[in-house]
Amino acid sequence: MNELYKYGMTMGDVKHILKEGYDCSSGRRRKGTYERCAGWGGKTAKVVVVRTHGIFSKQEEWAIVHVGMFAGGK
Repeated sequence: MNELYKYGMTMGDVKHILKEGYDCSSGRRRKGTYERCAGWGGKTAKVVVVRTHGIFSKQEEWAIVHVGMFAGGK
């Protein structure tokens, strides 16, 4: 949540990037980890998510690992 606040983003913005963004994997990550990027105000926003299982529900869930911003929009 701190990263979302830092970049002035909401969960809705993250959802949009995950749905409408493009694959921007920059290296090897653990299986089930995905990176999606999208242009964001002249920069590029990156969202990293991982597939996991809920502690209590035992159902598959997605966890946001990282939200970042870097120069250069697409």
